[in-house]
Amino acid sequence: MKKLLTALCLLLSVLTISAALADSAPMLCDVTAGTDYTAKLTKKLTFVGEGLQDHYRIQQGAGTDGTYGYFFLLSNPDTACAIFKVDLSDWSIVNTVYNVPVEHGNDLTYNPNTGELIAVHCMPTRNRLSFIDPDTLAVTRTLDLPIDMCSLSYNAARDQYVIGHYDNRHFSIADSEFNILATYDTAEGTFHNQGSDCDDQYIYLLEWDKKKLNANSIVVYDWDGNYVTTVVVKSMQEIEAIFHTEDKLVIALNAQRSDVCEATISVK
Repeated sequence: MKKLLTALCLLLSVLTISAALADSAPMLCDVTAGTDYTAKLTKKLTFVGEGLQDHYRIQQGAGTDGTYGYFFLLSNPDTACAIFKVDLSDWSIVNTVYNVPVEHGNDLTYNPNTGELIAVHCMPTRNRLSFIDPDTLAVTRTLDLPIDMCSLSYNAARDQYVIGHYDNRHFSIADSEFNILATYDTAEGTFHNQGSDCDDQYIYLLEWDKKKLNANSIVVYDWDGNYVTTVVVKSMQEIEAIFHTEDKLVIALNAQRSDVCEATISVK
C-alpha cells in the first residue's frame, strides 16, 4: 500500500510539472530580444474544393474576430477569392462565399470598432482595401490609399493599423483613418511579403524565402519599429497568414491547398 501511495504521489508530481510546463509555453507576446524561437504546428483544417468550385485552393490572407476565422482561398482562373468562415471552437466551416472581388486577397484583418473585415488586394491593385461584412461576407466598400500594400493588421487598444509595404522593405503605423503616423525599415537580412498580425506588445510580419531550408519566419518588431527577434516556422509549405485569439495562435499555409494549423512557440 505504501509503495502504491508513493507511486501515485510521483505520478501526481509529474502531471503537475507537465501542466506547469504547458502553462509556461510562451505566446508570441512573451518573446524577448536575444532569444531564438521556433513554432511547432498542429494541423486543424485542410480546405478542399467543392465540385465546380474546387479551383479555389490557394491559401492567401486570413483573420479573426475572436470567435470565427476567415480565410481567403485564391482561384487563378477567376483572379478572385473564396472566403471561408470557420468556427474556431470546433474548426467547422459555417459559411462560404465564392468569387469575392478582392483580387489576390493577400491579407485580412478585423476592426471590432467598425465591425468590418478589411482585405488587402495586393495584386494587381496594390493600393486597394476592401471592407467586408462578417455576417454576409459581402464587400461593402473599397478604399484606395497612397501606398502599395501586402499586409494589414489592426490593434484595438491602440486603435491603429500596421501596413506592410509591397516593396518588402518597409512597414507603417497608421491611425484609425489610415493616416500614416510612422514608417520603419525592416531589419537587415529580413523582409516582408506575406500576412501580418499585431497585439498590444508587438508587430508580427511574415516572410517566406523558398531558398532557405526553413523557409518561413515570423519577424517580431515593437511598435517603435525596433527589431525584437525571429520565430522560425518549420514547414516547407509557404506561410501565408497569421492571427491570434486569447488562447490560439493560428497559421495558414499554402501548398496548392490550404493547411490551417495551431502553433506553439518554444525556445529554439
